[in-house]
Amino acid sequence: MSKNTPLRRERIAPGSRKIIMVAGFRWEKDQDTLIKAMAHLPENFHLFLVGDGVRRKECEALAAHTGVAERVHFLGIRSDVPALLHAADYVVMSSHFEGLSLSSVEGMSVGKPFLASDVDGLREVVKGAGVLFPHGDADSLTNEILKLEKSPELYRSVAGSCRIHAAEFDIHKMANKYFEQYQSFLSHE
Repeated sequence: MSKNTPLRRERIAPGSRKIIMVAGFRWEKDQDTLIKAMAHLPENFHLFLVGDGVRRKECEALAAHTGVAERVHFLGIRSDVPALLHAADYVVMSSHFEGLSLSSVEGMSVGKPFLASDVDGLREVVKGAGVLFPHGDADSLTNEILKLEKSPELYRSVAGSCRIHAAEFDIHKMANKYFEQYQSFLSHE
Protein backbone atom coordinates (compact mmCIF):
# COMPACT_ATOMS: atom_id res chain seq x y z
CA MET A 1 0.00 0.00 0.00
CA SER A 2 1.38 3.38 -0.98
CA LYS A 3 2.47 5.79 1.75
CA ASN A 4 0.10 8.40 0.32
CA THR A 5 -3.12 6.45 0.80
CA PRO A 6 -5.32 7.70 3.65
CA LEU A 7 -5.78 4.14 4.88
CA ARG A 8 -2.00 3.67 5.40
CA ARG A 9 -2.25 3.75 9.20
CA GLU A 10 -4.18 0.51 9.18
CA ARG A 11 -1.99 -2.57 9.06
CA ILE A 12 -3.30 -4.42 6.06
CA ALA A 13 -1.38 -6.41 3.49
CA PRO A 14 -0.78 -4.99 0.02
CA GLY A 15 -3.46 -6.20 -2.36
CA SER A 16 -6.13 -6.28 0.32
CA ARG A 17 -9.65 -5.31 -0.73
CA LYS A 18 -11.10 -2.36 1.14
CA ILE A 19 -14.78 -1.81 1.94
CA ILE A 20 -15.87 1.46 3.52
CA MET A 21 -19.02 2.73 5.19
CA VAL A 22 -19.35 6.32 6.36
CA ALA A 23 -22.14 6.72 8.93
CA GLY A 24 -22.72 7.52 12.56
CA PHE A 25 -23.10 4.57 14.91
CA ARG A 26 -26.76 5.05 15.73
CA TRP A 27 -29.86 2.90 15.45
CA GLU A 28 -30.87 4.06 11.95
CA LYS A 29 -27.62 2.76 10.50
CA ASP A 30 -26.92 -0.94 10.15
CA GLN A 31 -23.18 -1.53 10.43
CA ASP A 32 -24.09 -4.92 11.95
CA THR A 33 -25.05 -6.44 8.59
CA LEU A 34 -21.76 -5.36 7.06
CA ILE A 35 -19.75 -6.70 10.01
CA LYS A 36 -21.58 -10.04 9.73
CA ALA A 37 -20.86 -10.14 5.98
CA MET A 38 -17.14 -9.81 6.74
CA ALA A 39 -17.23 -13.24 8.38
CA HIS A 40 -18.06 -14.75 4.97
CA LEU A 41 -15.68 -12.72 2.83
CA PRO A 42 -12.12 -13.89 2.10
CA GLU A 43 -9.37 -12.93 4.56
CA ASN A 44 -7.98 -10.25 2.22
CA PHE A 45 -11.12 -8.11 2.70
CA HIS A 46 -10.98 -5.32 5.26
CA LEU A 47 -13.82 -3.11 6.44
CA PHE A 48 -13.31 0.54 7.37
CA LEU A 49 -16.09 2.12 9.41
CA VAL A 50 -15.92 5.90 9.52
CA GLY A 51 -17.96 7.70 12.17
CA ASP A 52 -18.74 7.56 15.85
CA GLY A 53 -21.77 7.31 18.08
CA VAL A 54 -23.66 5.44 20.76
CA ARG A 55 -23.55 2.06 18.98
CA ARG A 56 -19.82 1.96 18.27
CA LYS A 57 -18.94 -0.22 21.30
CA GLU A 58 -21.76 -2.60 20.36
CA CYS A 59 -20.37 -2.90 16.82
CA GLU A 60 -16.83 -3.41 18.12
CA ALA A 61 -18.15 -6.25 20.30
CA LEU A 62 -19.96 -7.77 17.30
CA ALA A 63 -16.74 -7.69 15.26
CA ALA A 64 -14.92 -9.50 18.08
CA HIS A 65 -17.75 -12.01 18.55
CA THR A 66 -17.88 -12.88 14.83
CA GLY A 67 -14.09 -13.27 14.66
CA VAL A 68 -13.41 -10.39 12.28
CA ALA A 69 -12.03 -7.77 14.69
CA GLU A 70 -8.62 -7.89 12.96
CA ARG A 71 -10.26 -6.99 9.63
CA VAL A 72 -12.76 -4.38 10.85
CA HIS A 73 -11.19 -0.98 11.43
CA PHE A 74 -13.05 1.70 13.39
CA LEU A 75 -11.68 5.01 12.13
CA GLY A 76 -13.82 7.42 14.16
CA ILE A 77 -14.71 10.85 12.84
CA ARG A 78 -12.44 11.88 9.99
CA SER A 79 -11.91 15.07 8.01
CA ASP A 80 -10.52 13.21 4.96
CA VAL A 81 -13.66 11.28 3.97
CA PRO A 82 -13.38 12.03 0.21
CA ALA A 83 -9.84 10.62 0.17
CA LEU A 84 -10.95 7.57 2.19
CA LEU A 85 -13.77 6.90 -0.29
CA HIS A 86 -11.35 7.09 -3.22
CA ALA A 87 -8.92 4.70 -1.46
CA ALA A 88 -11.62 2.03 -0.99
CA ASP A 89 -12.61 -0.69 -3.45
CA TYR A 90 -16.28 -0.83 -2.39
CA VAL A 91 -18.55 1.74 -0.76
CA VAL A 92 -21.49 0.44 1.27
CA MET A 93 -24.43 2.08 3.03
CA SER A 94 -26.21 -0.46 5.18
CA SER A 95 -29.15 1.20 6.87
CA HIS A 96 -32.56 0.51 8.36
CA PHE A 97 -33.99 3.60 6.64
CA GLU A 98 -32.78 6.85 5.06
CA GLY A 99 -33.96 10.20 3.87
CA LEU A 100 -32.20 11.65 0.84
CA SER A 101 -28.75 10.36 1.70
CA LEU A 102 -26.05 12.88 0.76
CA SER A 103 -23.37 10.43 1.91
CA SER A 104 -24.77 7.89 -0.55
CA VAL A 105 -24.52 10.36 -3.43
CA GLU A 106 -20.95 11.19 -2.34
CA GLY A 107 -20.14 7.47 -2.15
CA MET A 108 -21.51 6.85 -5.62
CA SER A 109 -19.52 9.74 -7.08
CA VAL A 110 -16.06 8.24 -6.45
CA GLY A 111 -16.24 5.67 -9.24
CA LYS A 112 -16.39 2.56 -7.07
CA PRO A 113 -19.27 0.09 -6.82
CA PHE A 114 -21.84 1.37 -4.31
CA LEU A 115 -23.92 -1.21 -2.44
CA ALA A 116 -26.89 -0.22 -0.28
CA SER A 117 -29.71 -1.71 1.73
CA ASP A 118 -32.92 -1.91 -0.29
CA VAL A 119 -34.84 0.49 1.97
CA ASP A 120 -36.80 3.69 1.41
CA GLY A 121 -34.48 6.60 0.75
CA LEU A 122 -31.57 4.49 -0.47
CA ARG A 123 -33.63 2.66 -3.08
CA GLU A 124 -34.57 5.93 -4.78
CA VAL A 125 -30.96 7.16 -4.89
CA VAL A 126 -29.25 3.89 -5.86
CA LYS A 127 -31.73 2.05 -8.11
CA GLY A 128 -30.51 1.62 -11.67
CA ALA A 129 -26.90 2.45 -10.81
CA GLY A 130 -25.52 0.73 -7.72
CA VAL A 131 -26.35 -2.59 -6.11
CA LEU A 132 -29.27 -2.98 -3.72
CA PHE A 133 -29.27 -5.88 -1.26
CA PRO A 134 -32.16 -6.99 0.98
CA HIS A 135 -32.32 -5.10 4.28
CA GLY A 136 -30.31 -6.84 6.99
CA ASP A 137 -29.24 -9.73 4.74
CA ALA A 138 -25.50 -10.27 5.30
CA ASP A 139 -25.43 -13.32 3.01
CA SER A 140 -26.88 -11.36 0.08
CA LEU A 141 -24.43 -8.52 0.69
CA THR A 142 -21.55 -11.03 0.73
CA ASN A 143 -22.77 -12.60 -2.52
CA GLU A 144 -23.08 -9.21 -4.25
CA ILE A 145 -19.53 -8.22 -3.27
CA LEU A 146 -18.15 -11.58 -4.43
CA LYS A 147 -20.05 -11.30 -7.72
CA LEU A 148 -18.44 -7.90 -8.35
CA GLU A 149 -15.06 -9.22 -7.27
CA LYS A 150 -15.20 -12.15 -9.70
CA SER A 151 -16.15 -9.99 -12.69
CA PRO A 152 -13.89 -6.99 -13.42
CA GLU A 153 -16.27 -6.08 -16.25
CA LEU A 154 -19.28 -5.96 -13.89
CA TYR A 155 -17.20 -4.07 -11.32
CA ARG A 156 -16.29 -1.37 -13.88
CA SER A 157 -19.85 -1.21 -15.21
CA VAL A 158 -21.43 -0.70 -11.77
CA ALA A 159 -18.73 1.78 -10.74
CA GLY A 160 -19.28 3.80 -13.93
CA SER A 161 -23.06 3.75 -13.54
CA CYS A 162 -22.71 4.99 -9.97
CA ARG A 163 -20.50 7.90 -10.99
CA ILE A 164 -22.85 8.94 -13.82
CA HIS A 165 -25.95 8.63 -11.61
CA ALA A 166 -24.36 10.65 -8.79
CA ALA A 167 -23.77 13.52 -11.24
CA GLU A 168 -27.56 13.84 -11.56
CA PHE A 169 -27.59 15.13 -7.97
CA ASP A 170 -25.15 17.95 -8.76
CA ILE A 171 -26.37 21.17 -7.12
CA HIS A 172 -26.38 23.08 -10.43
CA LYS A 173 -28.44 20.42 -12.19
CA MET A 174 -30.85 20.25 -9.26
CA ALA A 175 -31.21 24.05 -9.20
CA ASN A 176 -31.95 24.08 -12.94
CA LYS A 177 -34.57 21.35 -12.52
CA TYR A 178 -36.27 23.33 -9.75
CA PHE A 179 -36.16 26.48 -11.88
CA GLU A 180 -37.72 24.63 -14.84
CA GLN A 181 -40.42 23.21 -12.56
CA TYR A 182 -41.25 26.67 -11.17
CA GLN A 183 -41.43 28.09 -14.68
CA SER A 184 -43.78 25.29 -15.67
CA PHE A 185 -46.08 26.05 -12.72
CA LEU A 186 -46.09 29.76 -13.49
CA SER A 187 -46.88 29.23 -17.17
CA HIS A 188 -50.01 27.23 -16.24
CA GLU A 189 -51.53 30.01 -14.16
